Amino acid sequence: WVGAYLETKGIKVIPTIGWSDHDSYKWCFDGEPVNSIVAISSIGTQKYEESKQLFIDGFDEMIRKLNPTKILFWGNVPDGIDKTRIIPMGYIMDEKFKLMRK
Repeated sequence: WVGAYLETKGIKVIPTIGWSDHDSYKWCFDGEPVNSIVAISSIGTQKYEESKQLFIDGFDEMIRKLNPTKILFWGNVPDGIDKTRIIPMGYIMDEKFKLMRK
């Protein structure tokens, strides 16, 4: 709701795209911009083979349905996905923890 409200006020919003399993593809990309910039995160998806594969499958489906021009990417970029549009953003929490340790 906040993102939609900001857009009505002329503020550019970069949506965070998310999915779960193959069944979520029926609705999870609805209303998202096509041929635009999006943000995603792999954090919490790479520990187990099943969740890693679900992430990769969802990423591929997002590319097919939304054709993003750039992808702001938080977390590790897994092998097996097209990295040409990805802008790695790193781990935000890692940077915060580094500052706390100093």
